Amino acid sequence: MVEPKHLPPVAPPYPPGFDENARCDYHDGAPGHNIEN
Repeated sequence: MVEPKHLPPVAPPYPPGFDENARCDYHDGAPGHNIEN
């Protein structure tokens, strides 16, 4: 059975390209990226 794994929030220093205001619909609203790239 596959279960979702909840990750802790990303803390500074942020990785390159990280946008803390972006939300990803595919990843259940995960912060830091979007699917528009």
